[in-house]
Amino acid sequence: MTDYAIEEILASLSQNKIKYAYYGDRSIRVSGFSPIVDYQRGTLTWIKSKEKYVSLESRVVWNEIDLAVMDSDTKQKTDGIRNAIVCENPKNVFYTILENFFTQEEKRDCIGKYSVVESGAKIEVNVYIGSNCYIGNKVRICEGTRIGNNVVIEGKVYIGRNCRIKSGAVIGGDGYGYRKEKEAYYHTHHFGGVRIGDNVDIGSNTCIDKGSMSDTVIGCGSKIDNLCHIAHNVRIGNGVMVVAGAVIAGSAEIGDNAYIAPGAIVRNQISVGQGSLIGMGGVLTEDAGENYVYMGVPAKSIREVKNENL
Repeated sequence: MTDYAIEEILASLSQNKIKYAYYGDRSIRVSGFSPIVDYQRGTLTWIKSKEKYVSLESRVVWNEIDLAVMDSDTKQKTDGIRNAIVCENPKNVFYTILENFFTQEEKRDCIGKYSVVESGAKIEVNVYIGSNCYIGNKVRICEGTRIGNNVVIEGKVYIGRNCRIKSGAVIGGDGYGYRKEKEAYYHTHHFGGVRIGDNVDIGSNTCIDKGSMSDTVIGCGSKIDNLCHIAHNVRIGNGVMVVAGAVIAGSAEIGDNAYIAPGAIVRNQISVGQGSLIGMGGVLTEDAGENYVYMGVPAKSIREVKNENL
């Protein structure tokens, strides 16, 4: 891995208009990155908060850490760390540095081995499709999107710019819809599609069903984790976080900037207000208001959302 002068890294932060203060030796070089609990000499690490610093005091040899990103409150508590980049959002700054200096360039404009892209599909420039994928006739994938391996995208699916679809995802299949006649159940054909906005991430082995008549919608900037289920007719707003194992049942609506924690379930045909948080394992059976935390089975409002450190 190439090493970099700290001055190069600081210049990059300035170019990105990131506010910071640097304390320490400006002649050091950075050879990579490592977690704080398994720190490697000469690398960059980060500390989430002063509370995290306190919780790690017995597990970390602080005077062996050459360079860390931290906030100002943490800086006031630390005295063993040689060099520090102090900023308001250490996690954001740390990963910005990693992406700018230590991320390998991804393949561009490539379709992997054994993938099938039907002739009617519209694939824009700078799109990468992994191996063993299927892209159907009515699919449109916009510029800059990256698709992993073993992904199936079928039906009327629109995927915006700079999205990331991880391996094993299935997008655009029929939802779970049946009608009963006498004693038998018959599958209801789905006529809608899926619309995914710009800068959306879809996790591995996540399933997003197409709408029964209108589209299932995922808003811009939303991030859906691995092993999630997004049912037919769901409408997810902008900047929503849906974390591993969550289930959003049919026709539910999730407002902008909501957070659905791991293992949470949102019942069909109800809404989650913008900015609200549904806690781990919570089962939401009634509409949730805006900017509240809901916990439990069934999930109930326990307080207003504060500065949640998720």
